[in-house]
Amino acid sequence: MLGTLEIGGEQRYVARLAQRLDPLRFTQTVAYSNNGTMRAEFPPHVRFVRMTEHRPRAVRLGDWDLVRRYARVIREDNIDLVTTHGAGFVQIAAAMAAKRWRRPVVHTIQRPWFNRSRTEDMIVKIPGLRYVAYALTDKFVALGSYYHYDQISRFKIPAGKMHLSYIGIDISEFRDDRPLGAEARRELGIPLDAPLVVIVARHSPVKGINRGLACFAALRKVLPAARLLSVGDGPTRAEHEAKAAELGITSAVTFAGARTDTVRMMNAGDVLMQTTYNPLNGISSIEGMAVARPIVTVVEREEEERMAADTCDEQRNGLFFRMIEMERSAARLADLLGDAPRMQRMGGESRRMAEERFEIDRHIRDLEDLYLRLLGRSE
Repeated sequence: MLGTLEIGGEQRYVARLAQRLDPLRFTQTVAYSNNGTMRAEFPPHVRFVRMTEHRPRAVRLGDWDLVRRYARVIREDNIDLVTTHGAGFVQIAAAMAAKRWRRPVVHTIQRPWFNRSRTEDMIVKIPGLRYVAYALTDKFVALGSYYHYDQISRFKIPAGKMHLSYIGIDISEFRDDRPLGAEARRELGIPLDAPLVVIVARHSPVKGINRGLACFAALRKVLPAARLLSVGDGPTRAEHEAKAAELGITSAVTFAGARTDTVRMMNAGDVLMQTTYNPLNGISSIEGMAVARPIVTVVEREEEERMAADTCDEQRNGLFFRMIEMERSAARLADLLGDAPRMQRMGGESRRMAEERFEIDRHIRDLEDLYLRLLGRSE
């Protein structure tokens, strides 16, 4: 159960799970609201149920009918276990529906405390509400060590309800393929020799694309030939296009919109830039690592560097673009983009780190074991 299937990290993560869970052991139904852009990335055996045409909110009385609709899907599809993704009201509604039929619930939070939703904020601040809300969920999956720390210390989730399982992707799908990248550049009209920064993210405020544009504008001052490729769509795309115009970089930025050929887009670039305000173990960062690209992570404070440590190891496989020292960070990135052997070395380290930490089969086996234990069917 998730709020939307617009392109984004949570949605791509759920698609990866759907592709890898053993279909002989698990049948899957995906219930979602709003946009269904990502449906094509799910395997054909997955059933989809669109719950509403808009993003549900607890403040709208009519949206509480979502609990009844989730309960009907659980009953009609004979669902044994409910997994929820995303924050706030949708997760609460799905969990309430699951408990109506006494089904276990597993919830994954892919955002840090400072990006919490209003619903999450209210739950944490009111002890009685927190007790009731957390009682609806049997296990919370933390996709990294920082998530685990954050959810216990700030979200105040009981430690006994936490399950640590490092996020995984299918490493074999993402390979360093320079000819494929050159093909993508020709399609998009980007010169083959232009230093190219790629951002893969949905256009929404939490993804921080505005700060990525600001960082790129600083880079252009020291490296005028640089280009930026933005892959993704969403409600703030027009705002970001206007921001690019305001910064005077429109001619150097390609807004490619929503794409399903992420591998081609990443291979087109020289580095991947992570701009989101919750750059923990971001899917796009891990995919960029698997494609053997240096990871440039935009940060505004030291806390973000700690959050991103699993995917951006300073000087080993990437750089932190520190906005508090914009000119210096821009110069460091320009130096990297002008040093092909160094980029190749750092890209190789990215690939090795991805293989060691984020291999999908390990993650899937761990989750399958968790699901079966909750169902009393552990092997």
